[in-house]
Amino acid sequence: IQLRGSGQWNSFPCLYDQTVSLSEALADYYDKASVGDIIKARNRFAYFSQNKRWEGDLSAIRPGEGYLLRRMAQGTATVHFYPTASSKTKAKANAKANAEAFTNTNAATNMTMIATLMTNTQSPTRSHQHAVIKVYIDNELAGVAEPMANANANALYYLTIQSDQAGKPLRFETEDGTPLIVAGEPSSAITYLPDAHQGTPQAPVRLIPRTDNQVGATKIIENDHVVIIRNGERYDVTGKKL
Repeated sequence: IQLRGSGQWNSFPCLYDQTVSLSEALADYYDKASVGDIIKARNRFAYFSQNKRWEGDLSAIRPGEGYLLRRMAQGTATVHFYPTASSKTKAKANAKANAEAFTNTNAATNMTMIATLMTNTQSPTRSHQHAVIKVYIDNELAGVAEPMANANANALYYLTIQSDQAGKPLRFETEDGTPLIVAGEPSSAITYLPDAHQGTPQAPVRLIPRTDNQVGATKIIENDHVVIIRNGERYDVTGKKL
């Protein structure tokens, strides 16, 4: 198959008649891959990192499912598919691919994000360091992710956010209902955009528990920025008074 470059998304079919590990399926593409390439399914994705490997919760492709691959390098790359390895490898890939993953059946598009869960002191919250993160758009559940080990940093979350509500802000919380916000300037508030991607393994989107002065507040959008209003006072998404 032919894959167009310069950040374009390409349809990536599974040309095998059984589930195949991602590294095996993309073996011919390995030398053509570059940092920032993404392959995604409806509810999982993998990112080609600076470690020269695919990282994420998409570990295999299987027949009957559709995939998209974003190629960052310039030019067109040709990818060949070759016979697969042993049945043991296939069985392992099949088990991973069949692991349950959240799917929003009402959504036709998705965006992806690599995130980490922090406290305001830049370290993982003990009670939340193994938490499941949920993403909502309005009251619609759009994504769920569990932490994945990262040898060089805090655990990472590979979020596939599934929705059709372009331009709507994302709302994050842990499985126990603790609200989370995006750390940084007000402009770091993230809205849903089909096929967009946020974060890398080296610089993930940092999510932190919302501070007390934001609980029970009203959230509005002004000039594409999120503004929190509580008791007549205005705050940005980090809790700083405006």
